[in-house]
Amino acid sequence: MISHSSAAGVPDNFDTGPLSWVMGEIREALNRSAGVIEEAVAQDTETQATALRHAKMFLHQAHGALQMVDVEGVTIITETAEDILNRMASGTVPVSVQSAQQVANAYNAMIEYLEELLAGSPHQPVRLFPYYKELLQLRGAERIHPSELFFPNLAIRPQLPPAGPDAGAPDSSTLRQRYEKALLPFLKSTDRGTELANAAVMHGVIGEVERAQTSQQSRGFWWVMRGFAELMSSGKLSNEVHVKQLFARINMQIRRLGKEPSGVDEALLRDALFFIALADDPSPSVQQIRTVYQLDGMVPADFEKKRYGQIDAEALTAAKARLSQAKSMWNRVASGDASAATPFEQAMQGLSDSGTRLNSASLTK
Repeated sequence: MISHSSAAGVPDNFDTGPLSWVMGEIREALNRSAGVIEEAVAQDTETQATALRHAKMFLHQAHGALQMVDVEGVTIITETAEDILNRMASGTVPVSVQSAQQVANAYNAMIEYLEELLAGSPHQPVRLFPYYKELLQLRGAERIHPSELFFPNLAIRPQLPPAGPDAGAPDSSTLRQRYEKALLPFLKSTDRGTELANAAVMHGVIGEVERAQTSQQSRGFWWVMRGFAELMSSGKLSNEVHVKQLFARINMQIRRLGKEPSGVDEALLRDALFFIALADDPSPSVQQIRTVYQLDGMVPADFEKKRYGQIDAEALTAAKARLSQAKSMWNRVASGDASAATPFEQAMQGLSDSGTRLNSASLTK
């Protein structure tokens, strides 16, 4: 039986109260920042510099409000956007129609995401990854990984069964050699069978490392690494670049075995937990990890798909106006005013047209 203890529990529901108090301020600040950046595109260098300072000031207001209400993940995007504004000011990122639009897309995504939170949607900041990715590409970042918007509770300490009587320092040199012998072809191969076979070897080595650990913290870390390796060896993961990098980083941890204790690599732990949270149809042993770390529902399967900014803002404004009209006319009809029947039909037809422009089949119907 595997249990867990935690220094800080993960709340079941996001507290929308504080966010609702500052949402108007955040929306206005981001919209004003986007507007100033858009204007800066056509300005001369001197005027542009002043505009970018104002854009950064408005962005900083939104960032401060988000920090105050502690919306994990969203502040990472505002920090990245602020860095891009600094780079625009220094000339290392161009002030172009495209770059201004990418920043505006990130702002709009944050606003829509926060509005979803207020409407009761679960807090899944990784949904913002497509927009965060665009900002990182604009900045020329080397590492672009969705786990940066993934916040499992790393304070959780799995309580694993006691190590066996033969537990102790493994022959790290032999383990490393066996692991690296499988790692190299795994990194280079494009044949799926070869990938799975070598992943199975690495999974076995990681299992031996896990069983040899005497502290609960170390055992918990290697238990998660074994779960990640199991996903790959059982064909549940594609051998994409981040998976390859993670196996290479595990190799660095194996190299440190028997040397000066370096503690748990939390960045590596978080990345492995991300893939475990993402896995479709996990095995019972991997599901145990998901349960202990409370990962179910943290990573939506479609997180790489753009979810926000897909609505025609003009059509949405028109739909709201027509809905208000229809409601007013219906109240008159319901009160016995027959003259309101035709205006009501016209308002409903306009609402239907807006539904078509919004790609909302249910609204059109």
